[in-house]
Amino acid sequence: MAKNEKLPVYDFSLINGVYTDLIYDHDIEKHSHSFFEIALTLKGEYVNRFDTGDIVLDENTIIIIRPHDVHYIEHLTAVYRDIYVPEKKMIQLCSSISPTLYHDIMSAPEPPNIKLGRDAVNACEDTAKVITELRVGYQPEQIEPFCNILIYKALSAYYEKKNAVFPVRIPDWLVKMVADLSSALERSANQDSLNLLSEIVEKSGYSHGHVCREFKKYYHCTLVQYLNKQRMIYSTTLLLNSNVSIAEIAQILGYSNQSNYIATFKKYYGEAPSSWRKNKIKRV
Repeated sequence: MAKNEKLPVYDFSLINGVYTDLIYDHDIEKHSHSFFEIALTLKGEYVNRFDTGDIVLDENTIIIIRPHDVHYIEHLTAVYRDIYVPEKKMIQLCSSISPTLYHDIMSAPEPPNIKLGRDAVNACEDTAKVITELRVGYQPEQIEPFCNILIYKALSAYYEKKNAVFPVRIPDWLVKMVADLSSALERSANQDSLNLLSEIVEKSGYSHGHVCREFKKYYHCTLVQYLNKQRMIYSTTLLLNSNVSIAEIAQILGYSNQSNYIATFKKYYGEAPSSWRKNKIKRV
């Protein structure tokens, strides 16, 4: 690029309401953008060239490209999933995972990137495919909650991998079972916890007692505690979509009444869902 040539800055309006897309088989000009771009490599390997240096991204690698990052791609032969995130939404979702996550991403010397497990990538792809199907015949406000879930999944996978403290490798069957549990919760959040767990445990091929012992050994909580926590985490993604009422969220999560949901939420977050939502939005 010539010294006096103006660098393109992509604005979120160019996305036209499409939060995610598959990118393959074309070069990408040198540019920056006013939003965040999360890229998950699904197949192959490619080089993303930044002003701070080249970054090689192979299969199952996630990279978080920030608004100030200048980059381009030549001779793309890989396939990757792009997820586009407005800054306000990025701050909201990061804060629901960790109070320091947004700062850590923004202060990194180069665009943060790390290799994920295949199950984490597949979980993101499952949601991305739902979004793609919903684009036909659905309004943007109906699709946005699924976009929030996709972004949350990608950021959570990055955060968990970056901060993993497990001293030993978790058995593959247990990792798959947890991924199945997360997917089942997303599809049927209102299903009875015991029934949902029974189905997932049966699919694992191991006895209920063995699954419970192994799960607590590696995740340091019971299956029921883990499921309840995941329901609460899922509820925060719904809370960040201001179009969904507290009563509707309680119903989506399968609570018999709104009061039970509020009481459970307070145990985990120390405040009512309405207060949590108000404080998170006010921060932005």
